[in-house]
Amino acid sequence: MLSHRNYISSAKNFFYAGPLNRDDVYMAVMPYYHSVNIAHAAAVLRGCTTVVLNFDPLAVLEAIEKYKITIGMLVPTMIKMVLEHPDLDEYDISSLKTLLYAASPMPSALLKRGLSIWGPIFTQMYGLSESSTLCVCLPKNNHKLISGEGYSEKLRSIGQPIPSVEVKIVDEDGNEVEPDDGHVGKVGEIVIKGPTVARGYWQKPEQTQKTFKNGRLYTGDMARRDKDYYIYLVDRKHDMIISGGVNIYPSEIENILQYHPSIDEVVVFGAPDEKWIEIVVAYIVPQKNDRIKKDEIVEYLKDKIGKYKIPKMIKFVSDIPKDATGKFDRKRLKNEYKENCSG
Repeated sequence: MLSHRNYISSAKNFFYAGPLNRDDVYMAVMPYYHSVNIAHAAAVLRGCTTVVLNFDPLAVLEAIEKYKITIGMLVPTMIKMVLEHPDLDEYDISSLKTLLYAASPMPSALLKRGLSIWGPIFTQMYGLSESSTLCVCLPKNNHKLISGEGYSEKLRSIGQPIPSVEVKIVDEDGNEVEPDDGHVGKVGEIVIKGPTVARGYWQKPEQTQKTFKNGRLYTGDMARRDKDYYIYLVDRKHDMIISGGVNIYPSEIENILQYHPSIDEVVVFGAPDEKWIEIVVAYIVPQKNDRIKKDEIVEYLKDKIGKYKIPKMIKFVSDIPKDATGKFDRKRLKNEYKENCSG
């Protein structure tokens, strides 16, 4: 249940994140039924010219050139589709000064590619529907390529809390997890407090009581933070795999596999197993015209992660199902995997 106060407070946060100015031309592509459309409302409140269109990579390129778009929002899957469009170089997108991205983590390889082509125009935003979206932001000045590793350590984070929102990392007892000796601290759950936090879930008192405690939103997102309060997202609590009593975070494996030259997309999830309770499963979409074998994947991971994190099941597919916002549909994947195994 989001109030008008939640909605307006979140819209004002976008003034800070963009930043949005009256002379900006905003591209509204995200679906209006999704909470991320608060960014669209922010553009209207600020008095920006707003161009509304249904997402299509070619339509996006045409709109940027035709209307001189200066700022827009896309999810990583959309960004990938635009970067891979064969006519990308045919369009003048020099007017685009800021590209917001949210809804799902940006694979490191994809972000590096975007930065090399478009430069540091990216701003990452983190939030949930329950927090009226935006509450943590990684601005453009952190999206700068450097020599050596290719990107700064801060670029691995989701950013710092927006000034109007209190964000903490807490352990299972609700105690704040501090960084260790100035370095990134231990994993804890992201907890949010502020004017953007929802009242609860409509007609779901048990779920409300579990998620909203003492005016704080317990997000279910696991993360670490450093001494400068940059937050490093690890994974969703319910996506964590417990195999043989050990916690495994799918995003860690996905981020490593994204750098394999023969992999286009990859999603990792846990599947039931009689011996291990859960096993690590990876669905991989190979690059076009590339033939890759399971043994190559295992060999590639050997010196990069612990042996217990290497997927026990690897399946090569032509496509990975996604939801309307471009996130991998892990629930559907898990159900399909169970059905195939039982069949």
